[in-house]
Amino acid sequence: MRFTTEAAKVSTLAAMETGVTVPVFADTQASMSVISPQIERLHRERYPNELVSYLKERVPSGVHVGMHICGYLDPIMEDIVELGLDFMEIDALSSLKKMVEVSKKELVVRGNIAAEMFLEGTKEEIEEAERNCIEIAA
Repeated sequence: MRFTTEAAKVSTLAAMETGVTVPVFADTQASMSVISPQIERLHRERYPNELVSYLKERVPSGVHVGMHICGYLDPIMEDIVELGLDFMEIDALSSLKKMVEVSKKELVVRGNIAAEMFLEGTKEEIEEAERNCIEIAA
């Protein structure tokens, strides 16, 4: 985790030098689909907190820092909000409604349509899923 945190610091700032204006990092191992809330909290206290603070201190004013976690996040949503991110990308396994309620509009929530919908769903099903997200999170 130490190595990947340092790599994320370097790669994010390097990407921004090429014109990327919205740094987002993925923390796939933080999902409750992979680990317990207790282990995630221990992990977050050491690494994601450090990474978010590092990036927030170094990105230009007006640049938003975000995170993506696949899988089920409902038990740790309050903890995610405490990271101080500008936006959070969540997977369809997590409750968009709960994330909106927990975040109290302190961060932008992105995502929440099942990835397989874009492969297997009809245009109408995808549009309905989009409308549902908008109704919940607008």
